Amino acid sequence: MIIFETKSFIIIQLLENISYLSSLVPIFVFFFLFKKLKKEKQIWVILLYLLFSFISDSLILYEITPASTLAIRLQISIFSYIEYVLFSVYLALSINNQLVKSLIYVLIGLFTLFCGFYIYYNFYKGDFYSTIATIEAIVLIVLSIVGLYDLIKQPDLFFIYSSSQFWIIVAFLFFLAGTFFLTIILENLSKVEANKYWSINLIFNTLKNMLFAIAFFIHKKKFLIHSG
Repeated sequence: MIIFETKSFIIIQLLENISYLSSLVPIFVFFFLFKKLKKEKQIWVILLYLLFSFISDSLILYEITPASTLAIRLQISIFSYIEYVLFSVYLALSINNQLVKSLIYVLIGLFTLFCGFYIYYNFYKGDFYSTIATIEAIVLIVLSIVGLYDLIKQPDLFFIYSSSQFWIIVAFLFFLAGTFFLTIILENLSKVEANKYWSINLIFNTLKNMLFAIAFFIHKKKFLIHSG
């Protein structure tokens, strides 16, 4: 039993380190292709998201954030809000439909108000993370499907997977859908149970970052085709 628990701990630690370092891969790709990507607003938004993600993970991994459940949940909730805003902005910049663009910005405002009031009234209870993250996931999954539909409708796009927008949206869809039920039940799990199931989040986070790296390469390829 002790050997099994030790192996599980080692595996989780390995997944944690891989997930943590995986966010650097698309960042390095961006700077490697900087001349080709520097004028793309959408890519800059994703880069900003990756930087926030890396900083947030660093604060927890290196125990810079106070080692209390309340502090960690507050940090994760703030990151969930930033994640929602940045991905929503990415979708607004990518989608052609003006009505949908306006709706996305309205939803950002409403989500901002909700997060502020919800955290304020539930701060000392410490049970605000799951609610915020769950609502974030539901709205972003719906918006991602709308974004894919808008992409399919583009007449000049022969293959949907030849677009960097496709890979970025799919990356978020996989991550949000893959971790959705974990997000809902996380606050009801014991520390031991939470650590056990946290590997799901680590795996999907790594997948998301790898898909971002692919998207950056594809965006570069698309640029070269149009330049030729």
